[in-house]
This record gives sequence, C-alpha cells and structure tokens, in this order.
Amino acid sequence: MTRAARPGRLLLAAAFTGGLATAGFGLSGQVAVAAVALAVAGAAGTVYEILEYALVQQRTPDRLRGRVVGVLTTQGTAGDVLGDVEVALVARWFSPAGAAVVNGVVCASAAALVAVCVPGLRRAPRRPGRARFRERRRVRCRSPRPEKRRPRTPRPDSFARMADELFQDPRLAALYDVLDPDRSDLDAYLRIVAESGARRVIDLGCGTGVFALLLARRGIDVVGVDPALASLDVARAKPGAEGVRWIHGDGADLPPLGVDLVTMTANAAQQITGAEEWRATLRGVRAALRPGGRFVFETRDPARRAWETWNRADSYGVTDVPGVGEVESWVDVTAVEGPLVTFRWSYVFAASGQVLTSRSTLRFRDRTEVEAGLAAEGFLVDEVRDAPDRPGRELVFLTHRAP
Repeated sequence: MTRAARPGRLLLAAAFTGGLATAGFGLSGQVAVAAVALAVAGAAGTVYEILEYALVQQRTPDRLRGRVVGVLTTQGTAGDVLGDVEVALVARWFSPAGAAVVNGVVCASAAALVAVCVPGLRRAPRRPGRARFRERRRVRCRSPRPEKRRPRTPRPDSFARMADELFQDPRLAALYDVLDPDRSDLDAYLRIVAESGARRVIDLGCGTGVFALLLARRGIDVVGVDPALASLDVARAKPGAEGVRWIHGDGADLPPLGVDLVTMTANAAQQITGAEEWRATLRGVRAALRPGGRFVFETRDPARRAWETWNRADSYGVTDVPGVGEVESWVDVTAVEGPLVTFRWSYVFAASGQVLTSRSTLRFRDRTEVEAGLAAEGFLVDEVRDAPDRPGRELVFLTHRAP
C-alpha cells in the first residue's frame, strides 16, 4: 500500500472509511453488523497508520525526520488518551452508541474537509526513489552458517546494493535455505523472546522468513520486514506464512506499531554500512516500539577479524539442491577499507554451467561505537551477551527504548 500511486488519497480514504465504519457500529442493532463494522474500522485504522508514517518518512527532510517522528509518536500516544476522555464525555451527554456515531461522523467529515482544503495531500504521488529496500543495500537477515569444521563465512545479504540485481533473482532466493539449513543460531533469540514475554514482534530483515515463522508457530503476533522482494516471495510461499504480516521495506520505514520487541538477527545490523542509514534505522526501530519496548540485534566483534577466513579454500562447498542439481559456492574478500569489508559470493550451477555472483559489504562496529549510537537515538543497553553457538565471536545487544 505504501507503493500506491496516490498514497495521500488512500490515507484520506482510510480515514473516511474508518469514520463511517465507526458510525455504523454505533447505529448497528445486530451483533453481526457491529462485528463487521469494527473489523472495517480496525482495517482502515491500520492502513491509515502505515500510510501516515510512510508519508512522514518519505516527505520529511533528513535533518528534521527525527524530530517529526518524535512528534508523531507523541501525538499517537497522547491522542489515544485524549480520545478516550473525549469519548467518555460524549457518552455521558448522549450514550455509548451515540458517542460512536458522533465520533465516526466527525472523523469522516474531517477527512473530507482535509481532502478539499489540502489538495497537495490528495494529489501527492509516491515519491520516486524512496522505496529504501529496493534502492539501497539489501541486508539478508540470515545468519551465514558454514559446514562442520569450516570457519563461519558470511552468506550474501538481502540488503545488497541495488547495483547487484542478482538479489532479485528467484534462483538465488530459492537457494538461501538450502545452502544455510542449520539455523540453531536462532535458538538464542527464541529464548530472548520468551524471557521478555513479548507478544508482538518485528523481525527486521527477515529474509526468507525462518525466524518470523518460528515465532508465529509459538503464537506470537509477528511482522516480517525485508528489502528483498524475492526473499519475501519465498517466505510467503512457506507453510504458516499466512500467520505473519510481511512488509517490503526497511528499518527507516517501519510503521509505529507499538510492538514489544524488534529483532535483527545475523548479518542485518552490519549490512547497514552508512552512518546516516544506521541512525535512520535506529530512529525507525524506536518509533515502532512501545515505551520500554526492547531491541535485540547482533554484530561480529571486529577484534576477531572474521573476514580473514572468508576465502575459497575455507568456504568452498557443493550442495545438491532439489530440482536444480549440484551448486558450487564459495566466498572471496575483495576489499577491506577501515571498518568496511566487501566480499563476493560465487555460485556455479553444474547442470547449466551458469555462474552467478553477488557482492556485499559489512560494517564492523566495535562495542563502544554501537553503544554510542544507541544512546544518541534513545536506547538504553541492558546487556551485551555472547552468541551461544559462536562464543567469543559475536556481540548480542539487548536494549530497550528509553522513556
């Protein structure tokens, strides 16, 4: 919906529809009609929130975005409280049903008035070049898993640069899970979700949906977000995918859902290499969390210099892919520039002889840099843990949104 040709028009339509549905709820005299009216109002409200946040992200200058998002978040929180008070007062003057009718009519009328008085919003086109996950680097939210007794090497990411169009190739997306079958690294995140008691979770950089689906099977209300549409297509085709809300987008575009927890597993945080992009991601995550909500992610410890083992000799493997045949794969580091490490994965399809390659870059941040960035964007670090399956190699940050 955020890619609609006229998102402003759709936002106004959602507000108008939500108002009419609320009024219809108040006027309904049957349970079935009331239930349908509530469902329509809820759906319209969700569409409105997503588009509202997307338009703010797309239209606000970078230097002001943090302040505007803060105002938007405050308005959302305070508005709910003031709205409850207003409904209670109106209900005293009329009745609970009358309050629903009055508020619904006022909402629909306000939407119609704004549509007439603010033509710029009604006519606003989708701003080109702001679909961040398609036009910026794509970060795959899957932990690269080696074969036994091999050094752990990074698999290609889903937040790859747009220049690397191979991440939109369904053949590569279909290989992710086959080449990386051992996801025991996610066990630690499942324990963290259980420890926190989170019931609403965003899996940012969900890739092919492995972790998001694990959460959904445990009854968690989960949203999977990823920039690579081909990866999301794989996720959506998996059993149980209907239990997850899938969003094609990135951390800077997250809607203010008020979730309990946001996770970025495996390479996701390191794939965001730009300083401003990282700050925008942190701001987006904070806005998506409820007050006190938690943000958990991991990053490789640069002191371990993991990239020194990312070479063909240590990473070469041959995998028999059902329906495809044998696929050779290996990684080579192509550049190390300060904290940035660029590498290239190669895939050779034995049946056709075709060779596909993908280039990615990781940013290695030390603990001091990560903690400073978190503090600057309103996060408090609760704990920094080891990754149980990779002791001494990873820094797992457990943080929460500051008041």
